[in-house]
Amino acid sequence: MDVRNISSQLRPGEAGALAQARSLLAWHETHQFCAKCGSKTESAELGYSRKCCNDQCNATHFPRTDPVVIMMVVKGDNCLLGTGHHFPKQQYSALAGFIEPGETIEQGVRREVFEETGVRTGEVTYHSSQPWPYPSSLMIGCFAEALSEEITLEEAELADARWFSKAEVRKMLARSGTSETPRMSPPMAIAHQLAKSWVED
Repeated sequence: MDVRNISSQLRPGEAGALAQARSLLAWHETHQFCAKCGSKTESAELGYSRKCCNDQCNATHFPRTDPVVIMMVVKGDNCLLGTGHHFPKQQYSALAGFIEPGETIEQGVRREVFEETGVRTGEVTYHSSQPWPYPSSLMIGCFAEALSEEITLEEAELADARWFSKAEVRKMLARSGTSETPRMSPPMAIAHQLAKSWVED
């Protein structure tokens, strides 16, 4: 079962437990061998680590979490949203991408926005975070002030990106209209919460 199909129906505590279990199971499945010497590993510490079975190595490995920035790019009363190639039809979301080694959150935000849309951004402010166990990401929600407006779409990353007004985003959050009209990511997604905070500001 795809846990995304049921996570929106769960209470916050249940959703947190599901996210934790989903991430750990995925990690155990893909880390059967030691990254240091290649030997088999076995589960340890009640599943919170894996230990190398090679007595010459004995390396201990721990679950990883990959940091991802997800940002509402705003300029005045407009925000920049995008849709991926595999998104449901007309569903838009905040832009997002993995933070690279050596980057700050702010640098990751500015780089990802520019790479995907060609829009330059300045001030970046933190809003909130959310575990995203598909399989093991931590979504770091931010707002970014746009310094430019012209979009140059990176078609390998996005199917579309465009500016939306606050009035349009309110309708998208309410899921009003038909499947042919733009909609926002569902309430369980941090992109939805970023958009909601922005329109209520």
